[in-house]
Amino acid sequence: MSTVQEAPHGAEATGEAQGRRLSRRMLIRLGLVGTLGLFLIEVLGTFLDFYTPRKYGVFGSKVTLGKPSQYAMPSITTFIEAKLFLSHVPEGFLAMYWKCPHLGCTVQWHPEEQTEDKLAPQGRFHCPCHGSIYNRYGQIVFGPAPRPLDLFKMSLENGNLVADTGDISQRPKWEPSQAFKA
Repeated sequence: MSTVQEAPHGAEATGEAQGRRLSRRMLIRLGLVGTLGLFLIEVLGTFLDFYTPRKYGVFGSKVTLGKPSQYAMPSITTFIEAKLFLSHVPEGFLAMYWKCPHLGCTVQWHPEEQTEDKLAPQGRFHCPCHGSIYNRYGQIVFGPAPRPLDLFKMSLENGNLVADTGDISQRPKWEPSQAFKA
């Protein structure tokens, strides 16, 4: 003979049976809190990822550009990995950051374009975004840019020109003292 024990009368009314179950209200609260927590974690991760500097390639470090004698005068040489133009002018060398100081677009060298420059009758830098034009010294000739192209600090190490792409300096205008004499 089997005996079946029944819950005491009124046990459901006292909440003993409900204590083991998750109420709908609690389920909704946990869902909302969990969703909000995941959203905040995602926002924080995106914020940290955006503001954490990344170093790819050689940009942000010292870059060896070669011997000064290998550059004709006047000449412009592009170093893609270093994001710079090396300009050899009578005053010396300029390592110019290729980012336009107006809104940060990448400036391009156009060697075929006619200029008013007595040193070299051809070649200008162009910003493709808003039309700023610069001469071979990085000086603004035309457009909305507020100042000339920025310069990287240069040095001579073991007979080679070295540009420090981690040391960028702004300048209000071109001055011959800005050129590195090698």
